[in-house]
Amino acid sequence: MTKYALAVLMLLAAAGPALADPGGRHGGEQRSEREADLGDIIISAAERALIQQYYQDHPVMVADLPPGIRKKVARGKPLPPGIAKRFPGDLRAQLPARPGYEYRVVGADVLLVQIATGVIVDLVRDILR
Repeated sequence: MTKYALAVLMLLAAAGPALADPGGRHGGEQRSEREADLGDIIISAAERALIQQYYQDHPVMVADLPPGIRKKVARGKPLPPGIAKRFPGDLRAQLPARPGYEYRVVGADVLLVQIATGVIVDLVRDILR
């Protein structure tokens, strides 16, 4: 076998898993490529309950987002600049540490944002109301 044929066989063997499952849809999962990159980072039910209880004890006035901006605030999309507010530090201390991610408040929603990219990995709609 020539060196060229051996190199081609090695490349095909390495690419086999990728060729067998184009798009990475194991088990019929229909997720976009961007969502697949986000993994399974979500705000759990316990975290949602803690956030909701905090804002019931510490009510804030929230304004509705314009419809065009609200559409842009979605999982897998970048956080629109200048609309997010800081998450309360005392509440953040009660939630599990998420290195590389931060909670932000946008309108009545709480978001979990990847710091490096600014991509929204999860959100809870209308939890501040």
